[in-house]
Amino acid sequence: MTANRQQRFGVGIAGAACVACCAGPLIGLFTAVSLGTAVAWGGSVFAGVIVALVGVLLVRRRRRVRQSACEVTSTSVPVATPTVRART
Repeated sequence: MTANRQQRFGVGIAGAACVACCAGPLIGLFTAVSLGTAVAWGGSVFAGVIVALVGVLLVRRRRRVRQSACEVTSTSVPVATPTVRART
């Protein structure tokens, strides 16, 4: 083997060793970052859904209360005739 070939072989072995050694931690790091991002996005979407649901429920409740307050009853309510006092 020539010196140039030995040097390239050594660089290849070093590269293979680096990949073998660092691949696990790098995959773990990328997985953690990906999962963290997914959880953050999932939490944001979940919070948005909850806020929208609460808003819809409040609007429906207000409409129902407003409708029941404006309903006219068909039954008559008896009212006593007022008495007029004479001035003394």
